[in-house]
Amino acid sequence: MASHLKGVAKSTMSEQIRKELCEYKRDNPASTQKDLQRWLEGKFQLKVSQGTISNTLKRSNDYLSAEIEKGRAEIKRHKPAKYPDMEKVVYEWFLQHQERVNITGELILQKARDTMKLLYPHDDSDFNFSTGWLGKFKHRHGIKSFRRFVESGSVDVQDMEQKLVSIREKIDQFPMKDVFNMDETGLFYRLQVDHSLATKQLEGRKQDKERLTYRANKKAWMTSVLFDEYVRSFDQMMHGRRVLLVVDNCPAHPRNIEGLRNVELFFLPPNMTSKIQP
Repeated sequence: MASHLKGVAKSTMSEQIRKELCEYKRDNPASTQKDLQRWLEGKFQLKVSQGTISNTLKRSNDYLSAEIEKGRAEIKRHKPAKYPDMEKVVYEWFLQHQERVNITGELILQKARDTMKLLYPHDDSDFNFSTGWLGKFKHRHGIKSFRRFVESGSVDVQDMEQKLVSIREKIDQFPMKDVFNMDETGLFYRLQVDHSLATKQLEGRKQDKERLTYRANKKAWMTSVLFDEYVRSFDQMMHGRRVLLVVDNCPAHPRNIEGLRNVELFFLPPNMTSKIQP
């Protein structure tokens, strides 16, 4: 695609731009290739050679026959399935579970095999559920790979907007150079993958964050003791500088750390860090 940012020009024409070029030439038949070069640069910030324009115009009939191509695409898209009843059951199962389960191609294939046995117990054709069949099934039903938005599906957006008011009021009490944000990571061995096949963009849900612990490395995860030690050390590093430390609502973040002279802890509301924490 061409970039529409001012001052940035590329030389790669997408199929859509080629189509628009042919339409412009059709509507302005007196335009020279120089004129078309200037038109492309002005509208799409796109610099191309006259040879590219010439080759594109030679295929004008292809680019201008959009309705014919669309009709062909529709025929291809709606090519009937060999076992429509089986596909209908699998697709309905898919729609019922895509919000709650990360679905993979292997899951769809296994569901199709099981459904085939139930619906066609006497079918001896030994139908092969290959990756080719899976690709056609996904194409027929508009199924693509999406990345879940972490835990955003667990957030009450209206409540979040209300809480953001008080969060901003608190942060505004400090210069931006004195506002710090802290988070940590760990090995969450029971988390699901964050990609799933779906018919639409999916939001995530609160996941199981049980951590795998190692006796050989006690600092591989955050504990209340480690958090306490870190905050006290950070407090000493500030040397009389009053700062705000923003942290999430993790159970390992104790709220009753006494004796802090320079650091004020500010805890974000539960389940909202995926939306509001930097």
